[in-house]
Amino acid sequence: MARRRSRPTRVLALCALLAGAVVAAWFAWRHGPASTASLRGEAARATCALAPAPLLAERSGRVAVEARARAPGTGVPAASACGWIYFGGRATGHLFTPDSLAAGGVPMDAAAYFRSVAIGLEYEFKAVPESLPGLGDEAVVAGFGAGADPPQVAVRRGERVLVLSFEGLERGTALAFAGALAEGL
Repeated sequence: MARRRSRPTRVLALCALLAGAVVAAWFAWRHGPASTASLRGEAARATCALAPAPLLAERSGRVAVEARARAPGTGVPAASACGWIYFGGRATGHLFTPDSLAAGGVPMDAAAYFRSVAIGLEYEFKAVPESLPGLGDEAVVAGFGAGADPPQVAVRRGERVLVLSFEGLERGTALAFAGALAEGL
């Protein structure tokens, strides 16, 4: 004859099932947009893969550049992010795509998002960002020689926007670094 489970055993099983559902829901919420985009075939290339490290080292005049993939950060609607470490400093880049903007609740296309980034740079550095012809469809630079905040370069090519910040590189070298990455957009 089958033995019936006691009430505490059923409650514990139900709690374990509920805890598993909560963990699965959190994981889907945290990692869902990136993983579902790749399932749909719309995945953006990872920011670290936009240019090989040896090319970035050559363009920046450094012996070596090490790329380290990183999470974009809470509230940042980026498809991917990367940090590049080199002697004397580092660069950080965020790649934004239509899918990542939509998943982050930003109702803009890439061109509108790029304009919002450029306006943000103007407010941050209290100067109109300088346009950079030839780096992408649109590109701006701001903050070199401005002081406290790291200087930044923003590039839009098609439906992708790359935003970079630099520490330890002078303007010309940072623009060469950004150009190498923009070629991969």
